[in-house]
Amino acid sequence: MSLASGVGSGSDEGVTLADVVQRLKAIEDIVRPLQPIPDTLNALEDTVRDQGQQQVALNLVLTRMEKQILDQQALNRPAQDLWQNRSA
Repeated sequence: MSLASGVGSGSDEGVTLADVVQRLKAIEDIVRPLQPIPDTLNALEDTVRDQGQQQVALNLVLTRMEKQILDQQALNRPAQDLWQNRSA
């Protein structure tokens, strides 16, 4: 019998306060494992956001290093061309 069927239906079955408490405890036992989900999701969102920020920072450093390498190669290329022209 569900709690709702005994309340206000005029049935002769009596639902005691102990029955209500027991059913509420059963509902609480079902719901309790679901309560950490928002905390877990918040922690996951924080982790993803932090990793995204780290990725942006790493990409910035990588782009800067690539530019430095390309600039250095561009500076070295004329010197190599001059050296090759002298030896030819």
